[in-house]
Amino acid sequence: PIAYGNVARTIWVDDVLGDDVIGSGSELYPYASPKKALFEAWHGDVINMRSGIYAGGVFVRRSNITIQSAPGHWAVIAGSTHEPSSVVNAVSVGHDVSNLIMRNFEITGGFYYGIMLSTSGGMAAHNTLLENLRVHRTGSVCIKASMGTTDLMIRSSEISHCGTRYFKNAHAIAGIQTHHLTVEDCYIHDLGGGAGVHLEAGSIHTLLQRNYISNVTFGMNIGFAAAYGSFDVSTNPELYESIDSTIVNNIITGTRMAAINLWAAHSARIVFNTLFHVQEYAQSAVIINGFQHNDAPGAPHTSCKNITIVGNIITKSSSASGTNGGGYGSAMLHIRDYGLVGSDMPHMSHNIYHAEAGWESQSVATFLDERTITDDPSSVFFGDL
Repeated sequence: PIAYGNVARTIWVDDVLGDDVIGSGSELYPYASPKKALFEAWHGDVINMRSGIYAGGVFVRRSNITIQSAPGHWAVIAGSTHEPSSVVNAVSVGHDVSNLIMRNFEITGGFYYGIMLSTSGGMAAHNTLLENLRVHRTGSVCIKASMGTTDLMIRSSEISHCGTRYFKNAHAIAGIQTHHLTVEDCYIHDLGGGAGVHLEAGSIHTLLQRNYISNVTFGMNIGFAAAYGSFDVSTNPELYESIDSTIVNNIITGTRMAAINLWAAHSARIVFNTLFHVQEYAQSAVIINGFQHNDAPGAPHTSCKNITIVGNIITKSSSASGTNGGGYGSAMLHIRDYGLVGSDMPHMSHNIYHAEAGWESQSVATFLDERTITDDPSSVFFGDL
């Protein structure tokens, strides 16, 4: 019998001096591409990329791998946003990959996504750390976590200019039935038609903290409008779009629409955030909304439940020109019809609201509760907070 073991290695990549044919992956004889390094890598290995621009279409298929820029270097993985046959995603992570670390490099392009965490056969990537990355100018979403992705942490990263090909719904981070997602200390800015963070299809246990989000359409979508087939109805039969989310100590500024959307959200805590000059073109700083799943049996309507909004500073600029529809003014907090059940209200306290004098000739922060107790529209409340 032969005793053998896996000794973790450091694999080197150099786009100028490396060679994928005769290179060994050593510091003196590096590979030329991260694709070759990932093909040769095994559990525990660290891939060091020297400064350079490497072709996108990278696929991570093994667990317990670290891929990063070498100390003192800054690598770029770049792909086309116009040719799907060459680079569908700049970086794809396999559905059975765990304990992956990607840090200290740049990702740009990809026909669809900059980073795609895959799912297949009920399995999805889990326990992934994305740290100190710069992800930008992707075809659609910058970082996409597909159904069943668990324990994903994104921190200390800059994410911007998503949706160069597909402007609509070009989110910086999109979690579809993604559980235990943490996004912290990130700078998210200059997006297309999407949100800084977008959750849907029953994403559970989300922590969004200390992020700075600016010049976007939506700040954060805590739940939205997923297709029925995206839900795990065994654990989420009520079809909540987001469950148990904490949004704390974020700064969101310059949103064209809502800073925080709550759609069919259960147990969301919005605490100690600064929402500055938001709802510039339409909607409200904070929206509480339900969603009717017409493609589900019985077409159920799921409302928000157990919402907490405490200790936030919320301002609307004098240039804000949007309305909430229905002939109402530009309220800063809006509960839509069926946004909450019956006369249920969120727990709200210790918030500061400020509306600068603008087109409405008023500097009054207003609140809109669109739920009607009867069919009489006069039961809608619109007034001074």
